[in-house]
Amino acid sequence: MRFGSINSLIFVQVHYKENFLIFYFPKMKKILFLITFCFFSQTSFSAILITRDTIPRQTHRLTKQQIIETKAWDDTSQAMVQYYFSRNKKAKRGVGIFTGVGLLFAYAFDRIIMGDSGGGGGAILLALIIGIPLAGLIFYSALLVLLYTFYWIRFSRPQLIKQLAMYNNGNGLPNRIKRRKEFLNFLKIAKLSGAIK
Repeated sequence: MRFGSINSLIFVQVHYKENFLIFYFPKMKKILFLITFCFFSQTSFSAILITRDTIPRQTHRLTKQQIIETKAWDDTSQAMVQYYFSRNKKAKRGVGIFTGVGLLFAYAFDRIIMGDSGGGGGAILLALIIGIPLAGLIFYSALLVLLYTFYWIRFSRPQLIKQLAMYNNGNGLPNRIKRRKEFLNFLKIAKLSGAIK
């Protein structure tokens, strides 16, 4: 039994063999891989585009040292600069790593599962044993890419400048920052550096 037309992108072939209905998608694997690739690529670069669109040109070009010299005048604000740059760097690294991991799993799914053009009950069993975990890993990698993209934007330069302005106006630091162990470590280092000077 065959469904489709000459100009159709996807042909669904249904074979009855060994009491199993086996569905093959000869061209679906290319479309699936392309969709996965586009998702990870779009998510990876969205943080860059959103960040650059919301930062004034002169602010975007400020280095960490320039921000410390012009906007961080005490140990706490200097520690906050170090903390934001550290989290932003980790977020970028996370986006890059899990984008690559997600694409690797998608490629494995394409080669192992969708690449099999024949078989019977054994092919279905293979798809259940290997395909479901691979699909789960692809989904989990996608969630991590989204999470790290969120942190990339949250700890970007405009957010840092905004937080520094609020702190310099006497609003204090949010609990989500001042209670973080990483921030407290940077604060200790900043105080030690100030004591030495």
